[in-house]
Amino acid sequence: MDDSLKPTIEKIKLQEHDNEVRLKEKRDLNSAMLSLNRAIRDTALTIENLTKEHQALITATDKLEHEVILEKIRQDALAAQVNDCRRELEELQKTSVEGLSSVWERRSHFFEAVQQISDKCDVWALLIRPTCEIKPNVMHVPKMEQIVKDDSKLKDAIERKDKAIAMRNFLLSEPDVGEEFVRTRNALQYSLEIMASDQAE
Repeated sequence: MDDSLKPTIEKIKLQEHDNEVRLKEKRDLNSAMLSLNRAIRDTALTIENLTKEHQALITATDKLEHEVILEKIRQDALAAQVNDCRRELEELQKTSVEGLSSVWERRSHFFEAVQQISDKCDVWALLIRPTCEIKPNVMHVPKMEQIVKDDSKLKDAIERKDKAIAMRNFLLSEPDVGEEFVRTRNALQYSLEIMASDQAE
């Protein structure tokens, strides 16, 4: 080979080598740019997703705050109802105690009246079990004008009669069951007969 061609051949080889290096650098640069663009797209998509999640979290937080406010309102309303029920229960308890006291007071007056009537009548006849219906011993008074000699005695008899009638009506308003009721009823009936006899006399 001619020695004059060697420099030219070397020069051509160097140029080809430079071209290959540049081509490789260009390919690497393009690959890097593609990777960078892909990373940018991925980052943008991630940012978009994070933005949506952030907005969803804000919406959920607002909803929770609203629910907390509603729950607080419900709790306050329930507490007010509980307080009202407690006050109503206290009033009912007070009314119940007063009612019980009134009942026991009426019972006390009733038994006191029965005791007074028993003291004026035959106690054994009041307490024995009745074996038959007691009929009033009606005294036939001749129809004639009677002169009342003692006005105070008549007033006392009328007062005892009215009191006995009131007690009888009270007993009749109660359930007519039980031996105690029957004995008490017969006792009042007997006392009315006695007072009627006294008044007739």
